[in-house]
Amino acid sequence: ENDATALCRALDGIINQHPQSHLHILLIGKADKEKKQILMHITPTPKELLDAAELWQRGVHENLPTVMLPFPPEIKGQETAERQPLPPYPDRVVRLLSSEWVRGGTDEVKLQGPALRQILDMMLRSPGKWEEEARNLLQLTILRIGPLLIGVAAAFHSGEKERIGKFKLPAREAALRTVALLGILLDALGRKKEVYMEDTAFQLGRLLSLADTLHREYCVHVRKDSIPPQLIGNALMPAAADNPEDAVDRLRERMNIYQAWVTKVSGDEYRLAKWAIGQMGEICNAIKRPLPTKTDQAFRAELFLGYLARPSKEN
Repeated sequence: ENDATALCRALDGIINQHPQSHLHILLIGKADKEKKQILMHITPTPKELLDAAELWQRGVHENLPTVMLPFPPEIKGQETAERQPLPPYPDRVVRLLSSEWVRGGTDEVKLQGPALRQILDMMLRSPGKWEEEARNLLQLTILRIGPLLIGVAAAFHSGEKERIGKFKLPAREAALRTVALLGILLDALGRKKEVYMEDTAFQLGRLLSLADTLHREYCVHVRKDSIPPQLIGNALMPAAADNPEDAVDRLRERMNIYQAWVTKVSGDEYRLAKWAIGQMGEICNAIKRPLPTKTDQAFRAELFLGYLARPSKEN
């Protein structure tokens, strides 16, 4: 954003002085060692480009819940810093989607990514193209980077340093860029934060995140810090992404032991567990019924955001 500020100011001046002018944006690539070719040529007006940039930023700054990830300090001795998603450059989106994250999001496999033209068609709202491109990009994002989002969130929910350490700096950066991209794509598809954060998918993601919290607290106090390889909410995320009704039914069956425990204990050391069970009860009362048995990519994106989201400040 800082780098682009001067350019945006210049474009704003051009809009005022020469409103009918057009930009020529070209992407030139190598056909082979000797020849080059024009891979893309578009001619938006400066206003179209500025409007697109504002929508792009709005998708990140105004269409996401609070999502933050800790990053190791850049200089030894400094404290761990928490970062939030920032709007990515369009070419960064190409590179982001040129990887598939496997093995619970701990390994990266390089693949053919989307063309930059696809990203720009969506960003610039190219007539007859951008809606389909937005849907295609959302599907590709969920398929390739969904496991990373679930894996990163699960590691931090566990609180285990060894598991958190498996997600190195590039993985955490990719996770934050993916969150930013989800905000942009949901905004383009008309899914606004004020609406989707109250809907079933996001609330189900929150429910599973809280189930992780409750399960971890049980393991800390009852199993003497013996945290299992997978917490209950994380284990049910794949099922929730495909069949929410089935996932909630399975959660209900597994919750009895933890609910029975938390209702019997008392003391400040159990405050987090009691908060989690209270929040889960509120979500269960508020969640819309009947629960769906099938989902689409927008549902999955909102589910992942709910699972990653931080609770509100008052909580």
